[in-house]
Amino acid sequence: MTESSSILCRASNLLCERNRRTLFSDLSFELEQGQLLHLKGPNGSGKTTLLKILAGLFIDYEGEIRWQENHRLIYSGHLFAVQGQLTPYENLDFMLGLQGVVASRDEVYAALAAFGLEETRFSLCRELSEGQRKRVTLCRLKLIRQAIWLLDEPYSALDEAGTVLLSQLCEQHLESGGGLVMTSHQAIPIPRSIHTLELQPCS
Repeated sequence: MTESSSILCRASNLLCERNRRTLFSDLSFELEQGQLLHLKGPNGSGKTTLLKILAGLFIDYEGEIRWQENHRLIYSGHLFAVQGQLTPYENLDFMLGLQGVVASRDEVYAALAAFGLEETRFSLCRELSEGQRKRVTLCRLKLIRQAIWLLDEPYSALDEAGTVLLSQLCEQHLESGGGLVMTSHQAIPIPRSIHTLELQPCS
């Protein structure tokens, strides 16, 4: 997408089949700067697959996806991308390295502290609660400054405090002109207009 526009992504006539079953077809939508797009639908409707298609992790589909020139994105799946034998600090440092992001020790410490992990930053992740491990994964959002966030069930396993922290971070991202696509089985506690894309199993 080369034209100057507030549109970050335009998807047209997407069709995806898995295991001889059509997940979705003739699916078109746009993502604009400052927009939150909520993917909704029952289990098996293709929400996670659509996120992976947008992230470039699944290519077995038809249709067209056009991105704003020089777009950059971050994808966070619903499974915790943490290694139990590593500490939160080591996990986050490793994740950043995979994406070519350079952050100082103090910046990593600050991100962990912002998500309430200051006291546990040197504990092994296998010793942490499910919610704490989820927070480790979400810490990347404070350090990897990409225009587009793709989040699969980011609120799962979070307590009330974690939910508030994540919502504030998402709100800041949207205010800065970023785009956000997420799945969530619960109401999204972000005080702004939320655009909904409803997916229904085709066959």
